[in-house]
Formats: sequence, structure tokens, C-alpha cells
Amino acid sequence: MTTARYMVSYDWPLTAQPQEILVRLRRIAAQLETTALPVMALAHGKKKARATDLFKIEDFSTIQSIGTAGTQVSSGALADISYSDNKKLGMAVLCIAVRTNHAKTSVVVDMIHALHEANCIGYSIAFDAPLSEKAMYYAFGITYGEVKTHYDELCADELGRFFFQRTRKNRSDRAYNRDKIRGIYPVNALNSLQKRVLCDEAGINESRFEALDEDRHLLVLSDEDVSSLRERLVGSAFLI
Repeated sequence: MTTARYMVSYDWPLTAQPQEILVRLRRIAAQLETTALPVMALAHGKKKARATDLFKIEDFSTIQSIGTAGTQVSSGALADISYSDNKKLGMAVLCIAVRTNHAKTSVVVDMIHALHEANCIGYSIAFDAPLSEKAMYYAFGITYGEVKTHYDELCADELGRFFFQRTRKNRSDRAYNRDKIRGIYPVNALNSLQKRVLCDEAGINESRFEALDEDRHLLVLSDEDVSSLRERLVGSAFLI
């Protein structure tokens, strides 16, 4: 089964300009050796998305959301993208899936740096999963498929809690914009409060973090670190 690393960022600053975000998204696609990227793009004020090529959009300032169309890019390094910037609700999310054989840690870190330059990094994570609709649903915090087992029920409950936070009316009320996190992942872009609590609760040395700016910090972890920290933080009130 094909696997991918999903880089997801939520609720970047409202001052971020859509064209700056999408220009960098197009640049990331090009760096992943993508020459054409079929997408469904929805413009502000329009009711229906239209099929187009990301590389042929001339005015990004009108774009509200973008999603890859069909399976045309499934054989390349870039496996899937989804972008939505709803100014009215103050709810933004960007998800980029890179096939695992192309997804060295540095690739995702470079993406985060490129997006941070455009002021469009909010709470961000990167996780590994089989390439499928289910992984995209997880990124958005949406339950996928029928709940059949107790484990399915626990997973659905976790997704539901995160989706509730994502859709709270006021961005400042969303737990991941304050001092809580969704979980421990291989790559984490955290605010200063989240960093401090994670250092206190999990004993992570501050030197492990890379400062992106005064309030945003990047933490990259090995698979062993992720497993160890997840075990240590089970049941913690720090988790959403």
C-alpha cells in the first residue's frame, strides 16, 4: 500500500495573504518536480469549484479553496493537496501529502519554512499514513467510514473532539491556538505556550526546538521519540 507524509497547518494569521500562500504552494509543487497539477478551485463569491491547473491560475487573491482533482498526480512525489481559507469563519487549513519515498524529514521542514515566510503557519503537524481519503479526513478532523469496533469508536471520539475545536466560532477559543495540542507527531509547529507545557509535561529540553519567530517553534522527532512521548502523555489534559 502506498504511504505518504501529510503536512497539515491550521489557522494561520488572518493577516496572511492568500496569494502569498498559494504562490509558495505552487513553488513547493514545482520543487517536488510537479509540472502540472489538476485542481478544483473555488473562488470567493462563487458557488461552484472549477477544474483548472494550479500552475495556470493567474490571480490567487480570489481563491478560497483548492483540492487536487482525480488521481492524475498519484504517481508523483506530490500525492494530494487541500487548501481552504475561510475568512468569514476564520478557519484555515492546508494539507500537503508527499509520497513516503520522497518525504525525507527535510522536505517537510523546508515546506514549513517556506510557508512561515508567508506568515501562514499556524498550529502544524506532519504524520505518516496510507495514501487515502481516510488520511485526508483525519487531517480535517472528520470521522471516516462506519464505526464497527471499540477502537473505531475511540478514534471517532478523538476526531470529533478535534473537529469541535476546529469549528469553534472564535479562533482564540480553539484549544490548539492556546496551550493544547492534538497529539505528538514527527513534525510539530507549536506556539510558545504549547512549547512550554510540552517541556514541562514531557521533559523535552528547549534546545530540541527551532525558533521560527518569537511565538512559533518547530519540533522534529524520531519515530522512537514519538512513541515514547505518546506513552508518557496518555490521558494528559494537555491533549485535545
